[in-house]
Amino acid sequence: YNKLLEFISYQGGDVNSLPKSRKVYEIKSDKSGYLINLSSLELAKLSMYLGAGRENKEDVIDYSAGIIINKNINDKVEVGDVILTLYTNKDLNNVNIDNLFIIGNEVNYDYRLIYEIIE
Repeated sequence: YNKLLEFISYQGGDVNSLPKSRKVYEIKSDKSGYLINLSSLELAKLSMYLGAGRENKEDVIDYSAGIIINKNINDKVEVGDVILTLYTNKDLNNVNIDNLFIIGNEVNYDYRLIYEIIE
């Protein structure tokens, strides 16, 4: 996010004129442990619901909508820590956030960004 703001400034844009969402939701941990997984698919679905993507080509993108991921995989998490911050102009009344991330008791040692190099 900060790098995006830097790019906008370098190109002569006004970062203060960026659209701002009316609603901000913090998704907090309800237990202590380690953040061992974030579901990319569930985050993508949520992002689309917030307005940051399209389900159909006719859908309008809300440029103020989005998600900030506040914790990284294997970060220590305490009860009440903010894992995700959601920005939207919609209500989140019927949104299921149960499958967005997993907090476990141990570090995820199998977390790899690259699984195999194919030559």
